[in-house]
Amino acid sequence: MERLLFLAKIEKGLQQADAGQTISHAHVKDKMPKGSALIERTHRLESNLIRAALECCHRNKTKAAKQLGLNRTTLQYKIKKLSLE
Repeated sequence: MERLLFLAKIEKGLQQADAGQTISHAHVKDKMPKGSALIERTHRLESNLIRAALECCHRNKTKAAKQLGLNRTTLQYKIKKLSLE
């Protein structure tokens, strides 16, 4: 549950940044760790969200999918793709 709250705060911060603030390329580049790829970071974030939802829902994939706003089959695909089983 703590992870979900933490991730919700991150998402809220991203939404606020999108709502009118212009972020320069140099600013983003300074904040990114060297050598990190967007795809890697996206997979890591997605994995953390899925793990947290599964933990919160006691490994019930149907409930976790609903919490994440996904179809159950999509969640199962992502679990397999990200090697979370």
